[in-house]
Amino acid sequence: MSHEANIARRASWLGKHGTVTLIEDETIQGYQHALSLEDVAASLKLLPEDDLRGLAAVILHQPSRKEDAAHPRWAAYFSDYSRNDIVGPTILLEAVRPEVPNRWPVSLGPEDVRELKLLVDEGHVIDRQERVVLISNDIHAVRNTQLRSLVHELGHHVDYMSNPASYASKGKNHKESFAIRYARHHADVLDGLRFARS
Repeated sequence: MSHEANIARRASWLGKHGTVTLIEDETIQGYQHALSLEDVAASLKLLPEDDLRGLAAVILHQPSRKEDAAHPRWAAYFSDYSRNDIVGPTILLEAVRPEVPNRWPVSLGPEDVRELKLLVDEGHVIDRQERVVLISNDIHAVRNTQLRSLVHELGHHVDYMSNPASYASKGKNHKESFAIRYARHHADVLDGLRFARS
């Protein structure tokens, strides 16, 4: 699934349904984590504890350069993650290269257009060029995006935990719609942790 990064820090968050392991991978040159383990723990404390049931870990993940080039993203959810002693549903929050913008195609669907608006609201600079849309990776903007993404990915987890046996057979559109609705419903929960735009 992913390469083995060295772990820089490890912590635990204890809720009423058990422990969620928090891991911060060491970053490689040019990469940076937008959130800290403390940010993640503070976020989990503000979210519904019942929704965290069964979540094995949240990892501040260092992608390999090959992974980052093939699938650039701010976050991901894996219902069947496995790495060392972490086995089970896991949220990854990706380290980013602040100096390197994300590249999106110019032909965007309605959901992508809505996402771009959210990214602008979170502080990203969008540069629409002839053949590509460039999205800045300013670390403060990425922090805001990853706080939202943490809630979105938790939405995937809630969907998975509602019926683990049928989750894999659900279509991508169903999974994304559920996670988007979940994130919108809890949109204001993490407002106090967001980086204020000046």
